[in-house]
Amino acid sequence: MWIHNVAHVWNTVEWLPALFASACSVVSDVRVTLSGIPDNDPPHTIITAHDCGGRNSKAGGTGTYDDPVTFASSPGEYGVCDIVYSPYLKKYLRMEDDCETCRK
Repeated sequence: MWIHNVAHVWNTVEWLPALFASACSVVSDVRVTLSGIPDNDPPHTIITAHDCGGRNSKAGGTGTYDDPVTFASSPGEYGVCDIVYSPYLKKYLRMEDDCETCRK
């Protein structure tokens, strides 16, 4: 019985990357700008527009998948709390804030 369960788990693990890869897409023609607390909306705060869990609506992150860096975008460009990987920054990012200047 135990061997059967291990085989079942192994077969599940084999197809997981394909499942996740099919759910991903590549976005090109992206402009990356870096900003800090003075640029935030509202200025001089670390409060984000969306609470994606774990940080109580505060910007942050180290860039790992489990602790992505906060990023902002125009509403509708990315889904709230979407996690993306930036090859340029070599970090995972989570859409947790709106970008007021991106709307103009």
